[in-house]
Amino acid sequence: MRARTIATGGIAAMAGGLHRTVRWSDGAVRVQLRRHSEYVDCRGGGLVLVPSVMSSWGCMVVTEPPAQPTLFYPARGVTAGWARDAADLADALGALLGPARAGILLHAHIARTTSQVAADAGIAASTASHHLTVLRDAGLITSSREGSRMLHLRSPLGEALVGAAL
Repeated sequence: MRARTIATGGIAAMAGGLHRTVRWSDGAVRVQLRRHSEYVDCRGGGLVLVPSVMSSWGCMVVTEPPAQPTLFYPARGVTAGWARDAADLADALGALLGPARAGILLHAHIARTTSQVAADAGIAASTASHHLTVLRDAGLITSSREGSRMLHLRSPLGEALVGAAL
């Protein structure tokens, strides 16, 4: 289907047909995400297109090296039976990451300090710091210093992991 669209309408038509937030411009795919627009340069390295039943709400992009640029887009023909509610996702992530780390990751959609993460999770600051380190080492969150505070936020990979519930 995608190859036929490229053959008949070009790459711009194929990219525009993936989702309303995707377009082709100047040799790159541009994806409008919830918080920012992602520019995916396709020259040289290519772009992996992944239809996903976990992204019915929109697209997700992984552009951080060493991963090859990847665009996850909603698969066509997905029924409501594939959809998962937030509680189901929290349970599944809890089984994968442990309940504390899953909760931290699910609530990392806004930048928070280690103390705020600890208070929200009902755990000691040292325990929150340990969990944040594990999530950061796995590439699921990013941490940045703002003055004397360290702020933690989901990374694009973390967004892709929890995207189905958002």
